[in-house]
Amino acid sequence: MFTEEYFEFFIELTMNNTKSWFDENRNTYEKGVRPLFVKFAQELQKQLMDINPQFGDSDIRKSIFRINRDIRFSKDKTPYKTFMSVILSPHGSKSMQAGGLYVEVGPEKCALYSGNYMPEKEELQKIRQRIFENPAKFKAILKETDFKKYFGTMRGEQNKRIDKPYMEASKEVDALLNKQFYIMHTFEPERSIQHDFISYCCDVYKASLPFNNFLMGA
Repeated sequence: MFTEEYFEFFIELTMNNTKSWFDENRNTYEKGVRPLFVKFAQELQKQLMDINPQFGDSDIRKSIFRINRDIRFSKDKTPYKTFMSVILSPHGSKSMQAGGLYVEVGPEKCALYSGNYMPEKEELQKIRQRIFENPAKFKAILKETDFKKYFGTMRGEQNKRIDKPYMEASKEVDALLNKQFYIMHTFEPERSIQHDFISYCCDVYKASLPFNNFLMGA
C-alpha cells in the first residue's frame, strides 16, 4: 500500500521541518503523499466493515488528522508532523472510544492502537466497575495468545488514589487504577509496503476484539 517515496518525503521533512520547505514541496504532499494515505484508509475501512458494518458510517477524510502540529502549548515549535494518522471507528469520526483503530505510519514510528484512550468520568466509572465485577475474565483476556502476540500488555496512565472498594481491589487488578485503557502494536515501516498490509492491520484489530468488547460491555 505504501511506497518508499512516501517515507522519503517524511525523512526529508524531519530534516527540514519548516514552512518554507513544506511550501516548496507541497505539491508532492498534496499529489502523492496524502492521496496515498487516503486510499489506504479507505481500503482499510472497507475491510473493517466486514468485521463491523458500522465502520462504514464515518467520512474517512474527516477521520484523517492534519499534518500541521498544534504548537500552542508545546516547547517543540516544528510546524509539521512527520507521519500521517487516522482513527477508524464505528462510533464516528475520530472517536477514541473502545472498538476503533488508530493507525500511524511514518519513518520514525509505525503503530496500531485500539481501546479507550480518554474515557469521560462517567464512562471511566463504568469501566472500573466492569473490571471490579469481572476481574478473572479481564485478566484472562490480557493473557490470550493473540493479545500477547500483538500487544503485549494494556497501557494507560494511572491514578494514585481511587474510590473504595476499587482501591483495595487494585492490589489484585492494578488496571483498576487506570484512567486510560489502550493497547498498541508497532511494526517496521517495511511492513506497510507489503501487498497484504491491510489484511495484517485487520488481523491485529481482530486480536483486539475480546479486549474491546469487554470495555464496550461497560
